Amino acid sequence: MIAEYKKKTNKYIAIGLFLQLFMIIMRRQLGISIIIGFTGYIYLSLILISSVAFLYGVYCYVKGKGYSGWFAFLGIFHLLGLLILVLLPDHRKQG
Repeated sequence: MIAEYKKKTNKYIAIGLFLQLFMIIMRRQLGISIIIGFTGYIYLSLILISSVAFLYGVYCYVKGKGYSGWFAFLGIFHLLGLLILVLLPDHRKQG
């Protein structure tokens, strides 16, 4: 994998997963009322930001392994999609 893409992959997937974990904790602490009012807007914003960050990290991972950017759509399946991508061989091995 290309080092430039590896750094971006690690950074953006970590940001996406951290924000999603934070949202799960926030949802459990605040309860069902989280989707109402200003807190709801914050929650929806975090969903959008975490999803975009995670998908961009998956895109960088795919490009770093030498595949077409279209394979990044496997990121929609979240960790299952990422697992599938991990199992694909690396076309850009650096020796």
